[in-house]
Amino acid sequence: MDDLLKALDVTVGATSCLLGGGAAVEPTAFRRDAMRHLQACGGERAALKVVQGFKTAVGSDDNKLRAVLAPLSTTQQQAQAHCNSNMGETLTKLLLRVDLLQPELIAFLLEKLCEYGINDSASDSSDSFPRLLLNQLRWLNHVVKPAELASRLMEIIPISPLGLQKEIILAIPEIVGDAEHKIVVCSFVETLSTTVELFVPIMDTLSNLNLDEKLLMQVREVVLDRLPSVDLADLPVVIRFLLQSATTATVSQV
Repeated sequence: MDDLLKALDVTVGATSCLLGGGAAVEPTAFRRDAMRHLQACGGERAALKVVQGFKTAVGSDDNKLRAVLAPLSTTQQQAQAHCNSNMGETLTKLLLRVDLLQPELIAFLLEKLCEYGINDSASDSSDSFPRLLLNQLRWLNHVVKPAELASRLMEIIPISPLGLQKEIILAIPEIVGDAEHKIVVCSFVETLSTTVELFVPIMDTLSNLNLDEKLLMQVREVVLDRLPSVDLADLPVVIRFLLQSATTATVSQV
């Protein structure tokens, strides 16, 4: 990993990551240069070494982990302030743009999500580790193994604390692509039948997914079946989903 970061002029500090030379981070150029470096050094074999180096460097150090999850800075002053409008990218997110690195890096992030989801006492904080880890997976331009990512998230939800379950569910539309929505819906349908505490976040998320008529029908049947047991305070979310998903052929059911 050190060789790659040196080639890309990136320094991992105690509290932030610094891009040398004071230049703005350009994700496309970063991805191109990283791919060239990896391919010149052995392709997949080099990529595995980089991810292993990443895990070794930050895996047991909370400060280093927070640094690679925080916005990437271009000057020492910005590193302290994190206030520049171009500071949205993190080192982790930049590395996730590199196809050769992404699958193993996502696996590592999900492992840490499970670990910190259980141990992080400040999980409601905007800079909690679970939230920072999930943020790395949001709005990726390309996911190398999308079905694997969707399935793994669905596996993590039931073994996580309730607060993290809700966080993951609400983040699904920004992480999982349209082609994998079936995986998500099948899991949600089962959860709707068993876990009342997750009814509202699941309804919110389903309202933001692109579902075909077959999936909508499957979800609608479960929701209507559960409707008598829904808390009064939760009814607006449920009604909104039913109305948004209704068609001329199904409106009579609603």
